Amino acid sequence: MNFSRTVSLLALFALGCTTAGRNGEPGAPGAEGALGPAGPQGPRGEKGDKGDPGEPGAVLMVDGGVLVGPQGAPGAPAVVTALPVGDPACPFGGALVSVDGGGRAVVCTGVPGVQGPAGATGPQGVAGPVGVAGAVGPVGPAGPAGMLTQPRARFAGFTPATYTGNLGGRVGAHAICAAAFPNSVMCDEQEYVQATSAIPVPATGAWLDDWGGVNQPGERINTSTCSGWTNAVPNSNDTALFLNTSGYTSLTSNQCDIARSVSCCFTARPRRFRGFTATRHTGNLGGRFGAHGLCAGAFAGSHFCDKNEYMSAASPTPVPSGGAWVDNWQSNQAGQRSFISTCTAWTNALPNTGNGGFYVNASGSFTDSFVSAANTGCQTTRPLACCD
Repeated sequence: MNFSRTVSLLALFALGCTTAGRNGEPGAPGAEGALGPAGPQGPRGEKGDKGDPGEPGAVLMVDGGVLVGPQGAPGAPAVVTALPVGDPACPFGGALVSVDGGGRAVVCTGVPGVQGPAGATGPQGVAGPVGVAGAVGPVGPAGPAGMLTQPRARFAGFTPATYTGNLGGRVGAHAICAAAFPNSVMCDEQEYVQATSAIPVPATGAWLDDWGGVNQPGERINTSTCSGWTNAVPNSNDTALFLNTSGYTSLTSNQCDIARSVSCCFTARPRRFRGFTATRHTGNLGGRFGAHGLCAGAFAGSHFCDKNEYMSAASPTPVPSGGAWVDNWQSNQAGQRSFISTCTAWTNALPNTGNGGFYVNASGSFTDSFVSAANTGCQTTRPLACCD
């Protein structure tokens, strides 16, 4: 550009020349200025037209056509509180549901309906366990007096095996029955009759013990049957007692060698044999009360047997060697012991005291301790037979 021309143009502008010239090229934008203060809000414009619908969201087809949308956000946890019957909000009870944020809802139980008819009774259930026993009730009034009857023996049976008249004594005979029929003993005549058995008697008969009769109630006769059931010798002139096939008693001599069954009974005798004392004593037992004390010390609750008690107890227990002391019994005074005829009432241990004692021997029969005129045997030591 000509410098002089430029100067001339500027001079003309300075002099206020009003003649407009042609616009030049726009200059470059300047830097943005600071934001001015906000102006007052203008009036609300008119509502625009409704926009077009958006595309449908994703759905899940469930159960043959039921539309289920996407799972929403978890709601606030709820707390359920039971309301009792009689609550002001729910007279018949219900529940209070509370959520975070204070939301509450009450769900009440409805009014009870009318009770329907009773249903059919169901099957009985399984029995429950037995409960604890209750307290013992008061004693009731006494009943009317019953008829007084005597205990009766029961017939156990006839032994399958047969034996001669040597049964090992009366003790052995009881043991034979106990082995064939537990807790039974050899029947005596009275017991067999009382038992009213309908069992036929074996063809050869059955051994039966002798009975002392009305003068000796409950006592078996001592040695009159095959020598106290120790003899099997034929033609010995010893008595054999047995049941015949008609159920009656036969008392015959010279038949102790014949083998027969043994008649066995469950006795009704009230006595029980407890045992023989382990200690041995002379005829001085400290009197009869001392003898009872020796038995009670050996077998609690027992006493010194008399002959009748020992025989009635029908013990199968083997007798110790040399026998065992038993008290005498007054056969003509039922149940009474004789007074002083046993080693001076069991206070004397001298060889010659004028009266001896009684003892049960190995066969279960009784023997007087008398040896000779100079020796009544009270100095001999023997155990005591104890009963209850």
